[in-house]
Amino acid sequence: LRREQSLLDRVLEEASRAIAEAESSAMAKTFSRGGGGDGPPGTGLIDKVKVPFALLSVLLSRAESRKLAEEYIGWLKRDPSLPPVEDKTNRFHTLLSRMQLLPQEHVRTTEKEGDDIAGMKRKEGEEDDPSGYSLLRNDVYYVFVPGFLWQIYPAYFDSTVNAFRKAGLQAKLCSQVGGASGVYENAAAIRREIIDAYSATQKKVVLVTHSKGGIDSAAALSLYQDELQDIVRGIVFCQCPFGGAPLATDLTGDPVHYTLAHWMRKYVRGSWQSVLDMMYQSRRDFLSKHPLPPNIATVSFHSSTNSPTSIQQILTRYVKKRY
Repeated sequence: LRREQSLLDRVLEEASRAIAEAESSAMAKTFSRGGGGDGPPGTGLIDKVKVPFALLSVLLSRAESRKLAEEYIGWLKRDPSLPPVEDKTNRFHTLLSRMQLLPQEHVRTTEKEGDDIAGMKRKEGEEDDPSGYSLLRNDVYYVFVPGFLWQIYPAYFDSTVNAFRKAGLQAKLCSQVGGASGVYENAAAIRREIIDAYSATQKKVVLVTHSKGGIDSAAALSLYQDELQDIVRGIVFCQCPFGGAPLATDLTGDPVHYTLAHWMRKYVRGSWQSVLDMMYQSRRDFLSKHPLPPNIATVSFHSSTNSPTSIQQILTRYVKKRY
């Protein structure tokens, strides 16, 4: 990437020109989910995506110059004021190996004593070697909460939500969440979606979250605990930077973040606060004031890809090279 610095500079110059020329009304039209491509030059999907990734490439090109997040990585496990971290990886893989989406007539429809979040029946005193069938329950409403800049990714969560619906389960995307909105704003939106889902069906809610969507969902459960504690059955975190994200911390400490913040305001009508909320310092401060309620059933896991064509590759290479 260092050898391609001149190419990156040209991409950034073109991106900056496109940002300066873009009209807000045209941006709103072309950036609405599923919107057409009738906007001015430089506003297509490729143009929108290449701007932040070009900026990240510039960051990567000087990855050794500063490591602002280094001292914070792993703080969640080291903080003596927080409950100790308990590794449940083995149990997770046991449950995952038995999990399957089944036709509606085969899915358990009532909550029974000893059931876990998935509806799996456990023997008394047995935890790591559950018996019986592993079934996704259909007596809950699955609300999928997307993550950072989710609107720019085509068909975000679509295949997953459709798979749940084909299995006879009630599921929806939490579309009120802003991909570039702050944690307090998104927490309020998630609260509304949870209450709406429960009011319409009288079913408890399971939140299935990705990336920053997990931060926003945990915030909703903390900030509105009295309203939601009897409605939310559990929460699933996928790839959630619960303790903070190194990229967010590094971005705010590099001058290039001003260009990226400008891109967010013009292209996604977003706020740089959404990035600040993922900084390690911000997460530590927020969790000290608003910890996740302990009575919420929780599953947390990560996902990965080795595909060289994935648009996430630049992020992966950045973190590996720097840390």
